[in-house]
Amino acid sequence: MKKSSAIHFLVFLATVLIAITLPFYLLKYSFNWQDLAKVTQNLPLINTAVEKIEPFISLPPPLRAEKETPDSFLTVQGVFVWTNNARRNNDAPPLVLNDEISQAARAKVGDMFNNQYFEHVSPSGLGVDHWVEQTTYRYIALGENLALGNFTDDQELVLAWMDSPGHRENILNESFEEIGIAVKKGTYEGKQTWLAVQIFAKPLSSCPAIDENLSLEIENNQKQLSAWSNQLENLNARLKSERPRGRASQAEIDAYNALVEQYNQLADDYNTLLEQTKVMVDQYNQQIAAFNACAGGS
Repeated sequence: MKKSSAIHFLVFLATVLIAITLPFYLLKYSFNWQDLAKVTQNLPLINTAVEKIEPFISLPPPLRAEKETPDSFLTVQGVFVWTNNARRNNDAPPLVLNDEISQAARAKVGDMFNNQYFEHVSPSGLGVDHWVEQTTYRYIALGENLALGNFTDDQELVLAWMDSPGHRENILNESFEEIGIAVKKGTYEGKQTWLAVQIFAKPLSSCPAIDENLSLEIENNQKQLSAWSNQLENLNARLKSERPRGRASQAEIDAYNALVEQYNQLADDYNTLLEQTKVMVDQYNQQIAAFNACAGGS
């Protein structure tokens, strides 16, 4: 064979060899490129997975007296006794009279007289949660009963609430453990009358604790996953644009494969953190579910 022919033959063999081996250099990239679509699709699942704590608040329509008694007289202690009497007659555990919740009830009665309204929410948008949160009391569930009128006495007032389905439900709700009460006589709509408030509550301490550190860790992981997702997309774009074409030099192939390794390592890190975060989200949501179930009976 002539020398020139031999050289041409060797060049031909080298070209064939490169054509055969180059796909193997790129094989790992091609496989992980498909994985990118999978991992980036998983990220939104975490962003929407974590549930929120929902405090329970029961607000039956305010009750007005059907008849008026000239010598009407109401007391906090009497309302408390007759309320627990109703619970006892219906096999519900007694409520504990709480000073802080009673403070909130007194504030509510005063605000209704001062601003001349008879609703659960004031004209300025303040509800029962506002009045309770002005104290140091922390709750998971609240209920509020309101009454207006010159009821004969405490017993008649509680009986009127018991004859109203929504108010009765609050009084007998076994989830509620504590109560605050306020009664006050004053001028409403131009006449002397009584306003009465019952605030029922379940303290926060009654329900399973929630690991807020776990919530913070999930949030930090979400931020990291989002950052890595952007990096993976950028690397993916580079892998597409910088993929060797034709007769690539070994330096080009080495540089490209280094980029592939960088992508693959980041994809592995992403997938590992994603799976860890999914487990954490499940744990946190189980805590939230247990917490809400505890309040929910509310």
